[in-house]
Amino acid sequence: MRETLRRALVLQFGGAVGTLAALGGRGAEVANNLAEELALGLPEIPWHSHRDRVAEVATSLGLCVGTLGKSRRIFRCIRKPRLRKFSSGGDEPRRIFDHAAQRNPVASAVVLSAAVRVPGLVSAMLTAMVQEHERGLGGWHAEWETLPEIVSLSAGALHQMAEVIPKLEIDTERMLENLEATRGLIFGEAVSMALAEKMGKAQRTSSSKGLARKRGRRSGTSRCHSLR
Repeated sequence: MRETLRRALVLQFGGAVGTLAALGGRGAEVANNLAEELALGLPEIPWHSHRDRVAEVATSLGLCVGTLGKSRRIFRCIRKPRLRKFSSGGDEPRRIFDHAAQRNPVASAVVLSAAVRVPGLVSAMLTAMVQEHERGLGGWHAEWETLPEIVSLSAGALHQMAEVIPKLEIDTERMLENLEATRGLIFGEAVSMALAEKMGKAQRTSSSKGLARKRGRRSGTSRCHSLR
């Protein structure tokens, strides 16, 4: 986002048709002074009908919200009882009707709903890039409500994640239990590749599985431990 803002936050000052004709020979000087006053970059030429910068802000925010949504989806999945790798204090207990207080995934709802809505809004911004040479009708007007909504949804999603992340509680014991539940099957590929240096593919697969299974039954240990 820093790189995007560096490219996007530039002065738009070109006069009626982008020539600064009304300022006579002082157009460049006035533009430079105005850019300094506003702490904005000074583009080489006016860009009011070139919407790359505006669209880049929208798409960068879209990528950001997509990443937040993906992270939040993973959080929700691995908090399910059969996995329960960590817990989070971000979804506060809320009272619903007459039922006892329960945890509602408020933060998850905000982030995931933003991740669903923002891509469609980004699409509108990309569509609005196709504008006429001078003052296009409809294209940049479509940006007026769309971009602020993208910013608002992105800010809300980011705020919720910023509240949740510091409160994550990692359950290392449960993570180890989940790994042990497969009795070492998760290491099967690594074992198979190690055996490949000594035997063929078909032989290595059957040999590793059979050996691990037999040893595991006898010792009651995982397949990984059986092959050590």
